[in-house]
Amino acid sequence: MSTFAPARHAAGTSDGTAAIGGRFRETAHADPDVSLDDGWGWGGAALDVEAIHTIAEDLKDALIVTPVVIGRPETYRSHEQRDQEMDRQVAAKARLEEFGTVDQAAIYVGEMVAARAEEIAGITTAEVQASWGERATAAQETHASVKQRVADAREAGAPVDDALLMEAYRASTAHAMTMYGRDEQTKTDLRRLADGYQAALAEVRELGGNLAFAEGGQKTAATQFQRMSEFFPADWVQASNEYGIDMVPKTTKGRAHYMNDAVKTRVSSERTYTKYRAEGRPDPAQENNPRFDWVATGENVPGMGEKYESIEYEVIDPDTTWRSTPSGGFTRIKYTASGAPTGGRWKPWVHPETGRTHWRRPELTTRNRWSRQAAEIKTGGRSEVYAEGRKLNDDVATHELSHRFGYAVGNLNALEESFLRRRTTIEPDGEGGFDQQKLQPVYQTILKSDGKGGVTEHNGRALRGEYTRPDHFVSRYIGKRYDHPATEILSMGTEAVFHGSYGGLIGVGKHNSDLEHRNFILGALATAGGKNTYRP
Repeated sequence: MSTFAPARHAAGTSDGTAAIGGRFRETAHADPDVSLDDGWGWGGAALDVEAIHTIAEDLKDALIVTPVVIGRPETYRSHEQRDQEMDRQVAAKARLEEFGTVDQAAIYVGEMVAARAEEIAGITTAEVQASWGERATAAQETHASVKQRVADAREAGAPVDDALLMEAYRASTAHAMTMYGRDEQTKTDLRRLADGYQAALAEVRELGGNLAFAEGGQKTAATQFQRMSEFFPADWVQASNEYGIDMVPKTTKGRAHYMNDAVKTRVSSERTYTKYRAEGRPDPAQENNPRFDWVATGENVPGMGEKYESIEYEVIDPDTTWRSTPSGGFTRIKYTASGAPTGGRWKPWVHPETGRTHWRRPELTTRNRWSRQAAEIKTGGRSEVYAEGRKLNDDVATHELSHRFGYAVGNLNALEESFLRRRTTIEPDGEGGFDQQKLQPVYQTILKSDGKGGVTEHNGRALRGEYTRPDHFVSRYIGKRYDHPATEILSMGTEAVFHGSYGGLIGVGKHNSDLEHRNFILGALATAGGKNTYRP
């Protein structure tokens, strides 16, 4: 550990200024005519994989978690084993102190991975930012110039030429696409960086694997999730497969999601009689109740006598014209000429005390047998692609898979939580502690028409219980809080890093740069591991 300089700043400089690109940012880059189809240059300094693995092992020990996410805790570990775990945890935390918090150790690794990725890609984040800025400025100037020419023509009273109007339309479109980072060159650059990230991570650990899915899912969704698994460590995929809750993959036109333990699959159902048991002889009121027919079982209950059982009967009392239905409504009773209710299987039962005739039949109930509960993972709902060569909703599938791994991978959620807490902790509270940012609605206040020519305030989706600690993330959604062990740190980060969403976290389009978040994502992918196990 003594060979490492602490990673105190996300951008890679001693004072936290905006130098971008890590220690390889001054190396030679690919020629401008190199395309995505060409092989990348693999020269230069390699990653210190052994050092990264050492940090990964320290993180695993420092973030020891109970090997259960939901359900009862393990009981087989001895006191000696638990003491050994605690000793390892204390020692690992001491070794990681040079980085600050545990998530800063991951960020340090992520800086190394990002630097190696830029070398592989032949382009740095600084160059991508600068290139986009030049295009955005040029597009803005062109748009303003053409717009002024149209205005001048109209002011002069002359008809505006169709060619000029078409030029203005194209300039407006190019301006909008470039300003939002959706122009083709930005997509190409973000894809080059994404490929570099993936290749650099592959030098650290094996990526990809065959994801296991439950039956009953959609094949197209499963195929997309399987393709996106190539961005994640192979042992994460294995941890997902061994987690204990299968995934049911689906597509949606609405809002995608991952819901752990959300789906029940019915294996079979049967119609059967409802049975009751009495511990000892039933009281006389129950013995003379037409809803039961108590029979001795031959079993004895200590202190209570013989055990009885009965099926339950559906009963129509004398002179009744209406009866309830299973759905909670009522239906009129029809009788045959003999006086029996219609519908079949009704038998007369004469009350031993009143002598009145009741009609009854065995009451049936539907008994379902369910398979083990499964998780529901949905992709879909996207209309944009932000990196060259990606397919629609690839970023969404990557996002939702990240949630899955948050549950299945041992120390991943703890790393995310450390990052989120540090980023959303503000100044000292004056009492020796620190305050957390106040929760705010994820979706900021917007103005809506009141239908009377005015507007009213509407707090986005606050009524859905979606709240965030926004920090300075590229999206307020990243700071979202849940009442279960999940965050949006990894999910939003992976879709940005590998698919160019939110400007790839490097500050292109109308998004801020958040290189610390990018480096955390790469560091977590390089170091996080272990397994959680679902036990019902």
